[in-house]
Amino acid sequence: MNPESVDRPALPPLPPATPRVSAPSSSERPVDPLPVGGGFRDIGHSRWLSAGLAGVIAYGVTVFAAFAVLLLVALGLVLSAQDLQASLDEYVGVETPSDVGGAFLLLALPFQLAGMAMMGALHADLGLNVLGMPLQIGAVGWGVPLALTGIAVLTLWFLGRRSARSQTSITSTQAWMLSAVSGLTLALVGLLLSFLLAVRISENGMSAVLTSASLPLFFGALAIGTLGSRLGHHHGSATTHGLLQATARRRAGAEILAGVRIFCLHYMAYTLVSGLVLFIFATVKGGAAAAFSAPLWLPTAAGWAYGIGHLSSVSNATSQGTDSMTVFDLSWWAALLLILLAITIAFVASIAWAAARASYRQREGWMSWAILPAIFLVGGLLITLFTSVVFGVRGGALSFSGTLALALWTPLIMGLWGAAIEVSGRYLAPVAVPFLPAIIHRWFSGPTATADSAVAGTDTGRQVEEVPGAGGRETKPLTAHAKKRLRIGTAIAGIVILLIVAATVAFNILSATTYGPQAHVEKYLKALEEGDASAAVALHDPNVTSEERLLLDDGIFGAAQNRITDHEIRDVEFSGELATVTAEVTQDAKRVPLIFTLEKAERTALFFHNWTVTRGTSWTLPIQVPEGVDMVTVNGVDVELSQQLGQQAPGAFSLPVLPGDYVLTPPEGTKYVTLGEEQTITVSADPASSVGEGALFQRSMTDAVTEDAVAQAREFLQTCADSTEAAPEDCPNRAFTFGDDEDYRNFSWTITQEPEFEVSENWDGSLALYATEGEMTATYERNTQWQDDEPAEWEPEEDTASLYFSAAVQIDGDQLTLSFED
Repeated sequence: MNPESVDRPALPPLPPATPRVSAPSSSERPVDPLPVGGGFRDIGHSRWLSAGLAGVIAYGVTVFAAFAVLLLVALGLVLSAQDLQASLDEYVGVETPSDVGGAFLLLALPFQLAGMAMMGALHADLGLNVLGMPLQIGAVGWGVPLALTGIAVLTLWFLGRRSARSQTSITSTQAWMLSAVSGLTLALVGLLLSFLLAVRISENGMSAVLTSASLPLFFGALAIGTLGSRLGHHHGSATTHGLLQATARRRAGAEILAGVRIFCLHYMAYTLVSGLVLFIFATVKGGAAAAFSAPLWLPTAAGWAYGIGHLSSVSNATSQGTDSMTVFDLSWWAALLLILLAITIAFVASIAWAAARASYRQREGWMSWAILPAIFLVGGLLITLFTSVVFGVRGGALSFSGTLALALWTPLIMGLWGAAIEVSGRYLAPVAVPFLPAIIHRWFSGPTATADSAVAGTDTGRQVEEVPGAGGRETKPLTAHAKKRLRIGTAIAGIVILLIVAATVAFNILSATTYGPQAHVEKYLKALEEGDASAAVALHDPNVTSEERLLLDDGIFGAAQNRITDHEIRDVEFSGELATVTAEVTQDAKRVPLIFTLEKAERTALFFHNWTVTRGTSWTLPIQVPEGVDMVTVNGVDVELSQQLGQQAPGAFSLPVLPGDYVLTPPEGTKYVTLGEEQTITVSADPASSVGEGALFQRSMTDAVTEDAVAQAREFLQTCADSTEAAPEDCPNRAFTFGDDEDYRNFSWTITQEPEFEVSENWDGSLALYATEGEMTATYERNTQWQDDEPAEWEPEEDTASLYFSAAVQIDGDQLTLSFED
């Protein structure tokens, strides 16, 4: 016994059909015998010509559609900007010419757009003359305008179908040959016209060439033309030969075609809904320009929405880095709706798959499980390929490239969705198959179900039994077993939906609390309240050098008084990758608003985004110390002020801090010099508040400077007073004498009035002692005899000298010395 026959529950039993016999209607087409054999030589010239002409017609229709799309884009720009020329200049980024060359440019663009629809890569070569030096810039872009590609495929399908219906004796091999001719013609015509009608601009020293003629265009058009035409031949052949040819196909091939049909319906259903939403959103945001240009971007954007809604991601990879967007980056309600839409359409697809499988003789074993996942995997690969946008620029020092596409693992994700639909189609969907309307059941099942019965009742082709399709049978009341399965399936579906809703709500809550921008700001403000500088800096980096983070220390900030004591998040606004959080904090009973701008960073916990603060409030504390001072104490922690801190002026520093009170204590002074007392600076959380000059420390003299300087000055004067000379050396006291020194004797000095002493700082920062208003009296004897041959006559005399002098005060630690000036 095959294990599959045990694992897979049987469909509800079908009631026996009553065969009816009817004669062929006069309007029915006679059924030709199946063609046998046939090769290259058996195809007439007219068929070859028709096949080649089909490729030319398909290309012409595509070019016409491209021209219509460009007209729509221009119309949208006119409606938005009211100026076609200015709109085109802004849209393409260069000034469009308005002469005959400009008309040729507008006529050549549709051919290049049609080439891109055939998977051609768009190449641009720009030549400039910069300061007399030639500069060549090359650019390449690859992106498929899927709407135009679909028009080309539909045209080929229609022409191939029409050809097959008029050529009833064609074989499968011949159909492939004719389809290949259509594809080859499409490729050659597209490549030639894209090259000949390249956009060429030469004006004001600038030359530019824009063309989609490339190797991908040839092979892409060949593949698109061959496959599109072959699909039309297949459909036309099935219509012509009826159920007999459908039965002649291999049943495995029929099952694969049914799986392809299921995938196509699955993709179309999702992209129609998501595309409509995208179109409405783009029209609201971008106006007429976005709405009228939708044929260019909407199919690709809908493909991205298909991937995102099925838990893949869109990646933007450039030479500057890589960024991606998943369904979890959207608002929680949008993510929930997209996921529910994906599950709903997947379940509908499983019902269709169950109806289709019921009409074919199914494969047995593991192969039967692999068909649909493989189809979805290949479909995901094709969607990833056709919705990719690749671009690159290179020239001179300019080099830039990037890719905007679904993630590379999208095919694997879609393969898993195919497996889920396969499981649902076997165990959940069969209970809903009997409720399908007959026309839908027949459409899903295809012609093979009725073909089996038709072949069984054929008598040499003279009469055919008409047997109702599976969807045409009478509905039979559900058995107890079927009802049980229906209840179980409904319960499972309900549980799955509830789990998804719960998971989405939980994700939203975690995104807003634990992992969201609001939570990031709350953690930061909590760190400010608790005095945790390390955590605060990790959450909001001040973007300064390591040397400047001296005050962002746990010991300093932890000891700060008057920190913020409370906080509240007032508002959170999202704008793309950015979020703006408005908070309100309390410091010293005053409420202060703070605004933070955050940006999404790398993911954490697999699904959630980290956030980084790109703009927020920052605080600084100015400190000014005398030159040569390299140490202060802040909240009890010694801080070394190095020369690498980017001083605004000698000894002036501005260091980042966090809100709170900071007690700054200068280094301990000496006997003669002090830097003052400690200072308390309050850094307010309010960005509008200022700390003024901050902490300002200046050197000042102690009273010991004056005392010791004056004492030394008195000693100096006493030494001068003890002199017995008329003008003691280096002393301020001098007696008035003239003539010979021998005429003066017995000098004695007396300090009759002590000077007034003052120690002050000069303009250059030096210290000096100044003595004023002092007097010293000299008593002596003078020879009054003028005659040299006469005996000397000595008479006592007295002279008063004013004392005005200064001395440089030099301090070295606890040593003070005076340097007297003459």
